Amino acid sequence: MNWIKKHKNKILNRYTVGFNIFFSICLVLIFGINIIFPSIERKKALKIDLTGNKLYTLSEETCKILQNLEEEIYIYMIYSPGNIDFRIQELLAEYGASSSKVKVIFLSQEILQSTSERPPLLDIENGVIITNKDRSIEQIFSYEDFYLRNDEGQNISFKAETKITAAIQGIVRGAFCNIRLLTGHGETTRNELERFIQLLDIGNFQIDSYDLSTSTQQLDAQTDILVIVSPKADLEHSEYETISQFMQQGGRILLFLDRSSFNMTQGILQIYTTEMPLFSQLLADYNIKINDDLIISRSVDSINLRRTSFRATPLMNVLTEELCDNHWSVVVNEAASLSFLEKEGVQVQMLLAADSDCFAKKLSSKIENFNYQEGDRQGVFIVGALSEKVTSQLAVITDSQCIGDEALSAPGNHLFFENLLKKLSPLETLISIESKELVVPELQLSDLKPEGLFILAGMILLPIAVFYIGIRMRTRKWKK
Repeated sequence: MNWIKKHKNKILNRYTVGFNIFFSICLVLIFGINIIFPSIERKKALKIDLTGNKLYTLSEETCKILQNLEEEIYIYMIYSPGNIDFRIQELLAEYGASSSKVKVIFLSQEILQSTSERPPLLDIENGVIITNKDRSIEQIFSYEDFYLRNDEGQNISFKAETKITAAIQGIVRGAFCNIRLLTGHGETTRNELERFIQLLDIGNFQIDSYDLSTSTQQLDAQTDILVIVSPKADLEHSEYETISQFMQQGGRILLFLDRSSFNMTQGILQIYTTEMPLFSQLLADYNIKINDDLIISRSVDSINLRRTSFRATPLMNVLTEELCDNHWSVVVNEAASLSFLEKEGVQVQMLLAADSDCFAKKLSSKIENFNYQEGDRQGVFIVGALSEKVTSQLAVITDSQCIGDEALSAPGNHLFFENLLKKLSPLETLISIESKELVVPELQLSDLKPEGLFILAGMILLPIAVFYIGIRMRTRKWKK
């Protein structure tokens, strides 16, 4: 007891020194981690994705593509101050951390405007540019291109991964599949095809309007699909020759040709009587003829309360196999029937048929009676077909409303045209990764991988441990 009293100050000083040394080491570690860790984190993307649907976690398909890269891919994210999209920023960091071949560069407009050597290809205000090393091929996206929106214009889904990974795939192979929407003949405009354009976008097709009479860019059979939606005027002879040459080189065409349509505003049936001999000749080159008739359903329970709307049955083949397995039909409106010629060297697959409950009336300037009458044709009518000649393909549907916004909300229509576009594509279809909803349930701890649990535990337990040890040491000192 006397020894303790005698050496009390020495003992207290020893614990004081021990505490001070421990506290100093902790401070050094904290400051070191704050200085060094951010640079490591930026390089390796050391974050835990706490979103319930793994918003910032790359899929296995993407990781496999990135691991197999043999050439460098450059991704530039351009942003103006206060207008950076943090979701896109975080996801791009994951791409950079997943492959040494992917170079992710974040550039603010302030930096770009202050440099005397403004990099080429960066003339956008906010967006993402993906390119190869020599910048011979590129993809440019706005922030909006990475989101799906509802009818109110609100972002509801994040599709950045599929767009970025597909862009990398296309750059590696040196080409993208292009959809050329024909214009100049009274076709349905792009603004009237919102869901169809969305379907093309999800399929990672590059979409452009194309005027045969004014475009300086030639149709390329190796990369292009020519899509023609409800033309109201015929082709010029020079345009027909251009298309014929495109098809001789192995081109692909998707043609929606209406003989009539229902005007929802006026509530009347519009019949198109304009002769289009060159469009007819294009079809005849592929053993297809569109008849001058209108298919009508006998059922009183017709779709949209119109007897001219019906559910077409997919005919069994590789393209429609999934629809047949699910017993899905394709909603069709105001369709004409197809007949087929017998020229050699052409193979025709029948895709969609109206069932035997339908009948067909011959088109005239006006149809007043929509009930079956003597002389009306009966039977199974074909309303969609795919014709192949050598390496070229032509698909024709006798109704354009089947790709309208309402019709494409039906699962059968969506899947049918998704598969048809894949069939027509001259290039292997790029990767398509399901978009991720922005409003999802909170993440459960059971969803975390072991390394995620380890990091999360470290984030919580390490500060507690440091605090506890410090308090114990101080408490022990005071007791002495």
